[in-house]
Amino acid sequence: MSGQNREKLPSLVMRARDSAILVIAQLWPGEDFASIEARLDRQPLRIQAEVTLSVLGYLLLLAFFAGQFGPLGLMLYFAAVLVTVR
Repeated sequence: MSGQNREKLPSLVMRARDSAILVIAQLWPGEDFASIEARLDRQPLRIQAEVTLSVLGYLLLLAFFAGQFGPLGLMLYFAAVLVTVR
């Protein structure tokens, strides 16, 4: 991330942004973390926030959906997240 944006964002926001980039990079064939990060860096902070909140919000909604199936559903959800992140 460019130094200008990194100075403006707190640590927690940077971690959330990096997590969203990681999920996108794992699900987007042929792209890696660095290329997705570079592409997102070229966007204004508002767009970066929208992308980050969209990805993390989608993961939250999937967790709520998996929670409807009880502990087994949540275990499958967490396993899927671990496989995606690795």
